[in-house]
Amino acid sequence: MDDQKEISADELNVLVSSFTRTLQVPKEKSRNLIIVAPYGPSCVGKSTVMRYLAEKLPLVHIQNDAIRLFLRGNGMDENEYLYKHNLLSRAGEEFLRNGYSVILDANFASDNNHVQNAEKLADEHDAKLF
Repeated sequence: MDDQKEISADELNVLVSSFTRTLQVPKEKSRNLIIVAPYGPSCVGKSTVMRYLAEKLPLVHIQNDAIRLFLRGNGMDENEYLYKHNLLSRAGEEFLRNGYSVILDANFASDNNHVQNAEKLADEHDAKLF
């Protein structure tokens, strides 16, 4: 039985905004929006490479693992909120809407619809998806 309280749209927006304020934002916005979505199994170095790219290019690095830790730190069920409410894409959406390119760092080889969500964000924001 699910004891998790349903979250309202306003509460969800506050949650996403609270998380995105923990991320490092580049000094400059992107001329042309891009989304980098690394593809591959766990533990092959995707996050390490993405961290390096975010240091060298004006990209906001959004990690599923960081969202998990944020949710745990706030006493929330990470799997319930992370996937049911698609927090990775919601965080990406917030930055893209404000003119920043993003790295959506997750296990895109999994079956959690990450690829489709990244494609949808790219279409909605006229961004290139890599």
